[in-house]
Amino acid sequence: MAGIERLDRLRKAIERGAGEREPAGKPREEPKGSALFGDSGQRGQKPLDARAARIRSGVLEMGERTLDFSKLDLARSNDAGVRAIGRVYSVFEAPILKAAQFFSTFPSALELRSTLITAGIGMTVEAYLTVSATAAFISAVLAAVLIVALNAGLAAGTGLPGTAAIALFAAPLVFLLVGASALAYPPIRSRVKANEIDRDLPYALRQLSTQVKAGTSFQKAIASIAQGDYGTLSREFQVLHRDMESGKSTTDALLALHDRTRSKGLRQAVMQVIRALRIGGPLTEIVESIANEVSFETRMRIRDFTEELNLISIILVMVAIVAPVVVTILAAVTQLPLLGWGFGEGMIAIAFGAITLGMVSIIVLIKKLEPLA
Repeated sequence: MAGIERLDRLRKAIERGAGEREPAGKPREEPKGSALFGDSGQRGQKPLDARAARIRSGVLEMGERTLDFSKLDLARSNDAGVRAIGRVYSVFEAPILKAAQFFSTFPSALELRSTLITAGIGMTVEAYLTVSATAAFISAVLAAVLIVALNAGLAAGTGLPGTAAIALFAAPLVFLLVGASALAYPPIRSRVKANEIDRDLPYALRQLSTQVKAGTSFQKAIASIAQGDYGTLSREFQVLHRDMESGKSTTDALLALHDRTRSKGLRQAVMQVIRALRIGGPLTEIVESIANEVSFETRMRIRDFTEELNLISIILVMVAIVAPVVVTILAAVTQLPLLGWGFGEGMIAIAFGAITLGMVSIIVLIKKLEPLA
């Protein structure tokens, strides 16, 4: 704001100086090559106005990025859990507010505003950060109390050494883990929703294309998909249809749908439909081509997954079948008196534990790579 005021003062000084130099009743003649002043100072004013506008827009943009916790009121939330967290926040407002501001500096919080929308979490950034900080605060306190209580419940002489030190170490660790997990939840939820939408999108688009081709209005076709059995996609189309019924233009309702999802296919379909509605293009052909493209991409993902699964299945057989047999044979052979040593029970337990962990990791990897079809 100080930069804008300086520019305004500079502009007024230039205008005042120009007026003082002009004799009364005699207009000042400008050189033909002059670009600073025009007949009424308009050309000299435009660069200053443009500079001031750029600075003002930058200040407003920075102001929009600034978080404002002063208007936060969790007690009015429709969710009972959020209201309960709000009561804890009202008691420990100062430290929790500091924690929320600390979480706002995390890299995962930079795009929190958009991820909350695409994840379908109806909370502001300030409210979500505050709820996350309060949950982390409660978890840290409970972890410290639990450690102290467990140690106090042990028999005399067998208590854990340095219980206070362990509690002081565990509480901040739990606080950071819970806070980081809370910030990581919206992007994960957003990706899950996008995958669910991509799974049903080709079928919904084909239904939309067929109904519009048969003469059904676009709004009625949207309502049909909203009432269909397409899971998350049907719920998004219910919001779209409700927006259109409430008086929003079709373009604005579609743009709102575009901003609510991270599904690449749905976002592309929305933009193509908007373009077709604006220029009067063949809507049915555009929707059908997008459906074919999404189906082709799904088939390609399935083919790639099948090729990767061939190698993963070999590794799984080695870990799940060969490795236990090898460990069992080695444990039996090393027990022979000729060798004089053998695998202890602890080593055998560690080996089978590692095998189990490897099997679980492979199964998780397969589920992660598995395409939705």
